[in-house]
Amino acid sequence: MLRVGLNGAGRIGRALLRLLRDDPEVTVVAVNDRAGAAAVAHLLRHDSIHGPFPGRVEALDGDRLVVGERELAFGSAAEPCASFWRRHEVSVVIEATGRFTQGGRAREHLAGGDGLVIVTAVSGDADLTVVPGVEGGRPWIDAREGWRSLASRVRGARVVSLASCTTHAAALPLAVIDERFGIEAAEMTTVHCTTGSQPTIDGPHPDPRRSRSALLSMIPTTTSAARGLVEVLPALAGRLSCLAVRVPTATVSLVEIVAHTRGPLPDRSRIAEAFEQPAAGALAGLLGTTGEPLVSIDFRGDPHSAVVDLLLVERPGDRLLRVVAWYDNEWGYANRVADLLRVLAGSFPGAGRGGGT
Repeated sequence: MLRVGLNGAGRIGRALLRLLRDDPEVTVVAVNDRAGAAAVAHLLRHDSIHGPFPGRVEALDGDRLVVGERELAFGSAAEPCASFWRRHEVSVVIEATGRFTQGGRAREHLAGGDGLVIVTAVSGDADLTVVPGVEGGRPWIDAREGWRSLASRVRGARVVSLASCTTHAAALPLAVIDERFGIEAAEMTTVHCTTGSQPTIDGPHPDPRRSRSALLSMIPTTTSAARGLVEVLPALAGRLSCLAVRVPTATVSLVEIVAHTRGPLPDRSRIAEAFEQPAAGALAGLLGTTGEPLVSIDFRGDPHSAVVDLLLVERPGDRLLRVVAWYDNEWGYANRVADLLRVLAGSFPGAGRGGGT
């Protein structure tokens, strides 16, 4: 049984607690969050997006949290606290606060001891950045070998970045496009739902656009995926631009990729096959496709990293391609965290695992 510590019970942290609530191979044994056990228990019980928690959730004495059939230790330290994790024999710490994303701060969870920290964000100085489904800048050709290789690389590191939800959503389609057609240059835009860092009313922010109410505007901004994508697809360095547009919806986002390819493109049906084949094979459970005319809410609770919308694939020129992929930026990403933990525990994540909330 892999013993996991969770630092930060925000959106990703609480989604992870749902996913692992009765997992036979991975158990969260300790949670640390400044909000306190009672507040975390309430938010876990009553989720505005995923609904009621399917089981018991209760805070006990302020330092314990019951989640399903398991009792977890609870701490409220504001800074990384290695002694808390050691006391509860944690071997993997999930750094999910968004505050300690740099490798130096994340390493404070270990304080020179053994163990592994997985950062749920793009980190410039992590030992390793991984996106399941992509290795060496190319899409996996065999799922079991891909997971085996990923686990081996992760076990050799101390601080691992699992990049970001948008990095995952864009990396898989980009890797497929580059593998099948070659990318000369590309642009990625994420139309991204509101996040907790945005204000609901206007207020000061270093970026004037980000100072405006998230409820009332579409807000152009930067995305950490610009760095994350180059980490996992280094061949695109200097040939990829990225933009985020935040929109006032609660969950589910999309990426639009416009790529100038190295060679002439086939017809739309062959382009669709280029995504359908890996989605049914080596990338099953990570990359999905749909031929239905769906909207964002239809992908709430979808466990894939990205779902390519085949109806929106366009080939406006011999070497110009547009691909749109949907992703549940919380649930899909939390599934990748859970998958990585299961692999470290010695199991193979099956396709479709983690669906539903």
